[in-house]
Amino acid sequence: MRKTGVILIVIVLSLFVSCIPSSSGADWPMFRNDTMHSGTSNATGNFSGVKCLWRYDTGSWIISSPSVADIDNDGEKEIVFGSGDGKIHVLNNNGTEKWNKIVGYADYDITSSPTLYNNDTEMEIVVTTWDKVYVFNSTGKEIWNYTVDVDISNWTAYPLTTAPLIQSSPIVTDLNNDNISEIIIASWNGDVYVLGNEGFLPWNRTFYTYILGGCDPIGGYRDSICSTPSVADLDNDSSSEIIFQTMSGNLTVLHSNGTTFWYYPITWYEQTKPQLCQGVSSPLIHDITMDGKPEVIIGSQDGYLYVFSWNGTLLWKFYADGSI
Repeated sequence: MRKTGVILIVIVLSLFVSCIPSSSGADWPMFRNDTMHSGTSNATGNFSGVKCLWRYDTGSWIISSPSVADIDNDGEKEIVFGSGDGKIHVLNNNGTEKWNKIVGYADYDITSSPTLYNNDTEMEIVVTTWDKVYVFNSTGKEIWNYTVDVDISNWTAYPLTTAPLIQSSPIVTDLNNDNISEIIIASWNGDVYVLGNEGFLPWNRTFYTYILGGCDPIGGYRDSICSTPSVADLDNDSSSEIIFQTMSGNLTVLHSNGTTFWYYPITWYEQTKPQLCQGVSSPLIHDITMDGKPEVIIGSQDGYLYVFSWNGTLLWKFYADGSI
């Protein structure tokens, strides 16, 4: 649904581009930069006297975080992001538009961040919209798309009369170490999808929660997922795990084949309203104890920051006196 507003995000982008030369290798190809959501960059530069170089107006609002990489191999980095006008925008690093394209439905917001990756022959752009994931080449030509399940008969998200929104950003990585990249997406319909080449679906998993007064034998209602999963090899078996939090507050870890490794009910409760959302934070994977094993760090609407070991043991939690 279209909303209008002043674009401020490109002001921040211009600060980033103005301080970091193209030769620095400082790509930012996806949400929080990498599959573990480190949110850090190897870029260096002089950040004193930073000023706005340019701004670009989409005519609508922007929630999508930008991604940055040289998508056409011309030696210059491009800036890619989605907007409330239903378009994916690709800008040159001087603020001029390279191209834009309506993705899915016109005037429906693109809230997720695009992922830019090299498929060995050229850079590709993966972007999600309300009920689809799209893959484009560097010039904006659609390579393929995939439509997620639109069965809303037991869906907890709202509004209940529309297709399920994919708010989380796509992750592109080689899950099982076979030199073939997979695309991982999560949706408000309660599903996690792993897509292969040309949109082939190796597997998907549906997650459920209970609505007060509406429980049924199969597990209640679909447990929506609006945060972006992280991907990392937690158990050091050369295959990656998928880590995410559902809206009911369950922190879930899946093996690369879709089976459950472990889960922890951070803020489990019986939902009384479809729009009541607890699990909106995306997990960070990092070895904070410096023991060679990764920890899972995640915030919650209950005001706590949680830290788990690689195998799901709660190490500690910190109360921040407000939702995270």
